[in-house]
Amino acid sequence: MNELKKSFVCGDQEHADTNYNGRHLLRLDDGSIQMDQSDYAAGLTVTPLSRERASQLESDLTPSEITDMKSGHGSLQWLNLTRPDLSAATSLTQVPSPKVKDLIAVNKLLK
Repeated sequence: MNELKKSFVCGDQEHADTNYNGRHLLRLDDGSIQMDQSDYAAGLTVTPLSRERASQLESDLTPSEITDMKSGHGSLQWLNLTRPDLSAATSLTQVPSPKVKDLIAVNKLLK
């Protein structure tokens, strides 16, 4: 077991309450582990859109907006560890030619 611990460092194993990679882990008295991502979720950001841009629902996204949308998807996929209710909506917003309306949908999921 010590060899495994050397090869695969996995955070603080001495404390029952720790944060690791955006997850809050709490070891309960019965040995089970409770996990949440509330701090991670609170730190998520949305892509700001002007009122004018937000009204252009069928417009293609700019390269910068596409990058922001991909980042949002990655954040949502990580959050799906504790929020599986977001999985379907996250998947449905991953489209080959994203429009402003798709970015707005991702922003709503991130809020």
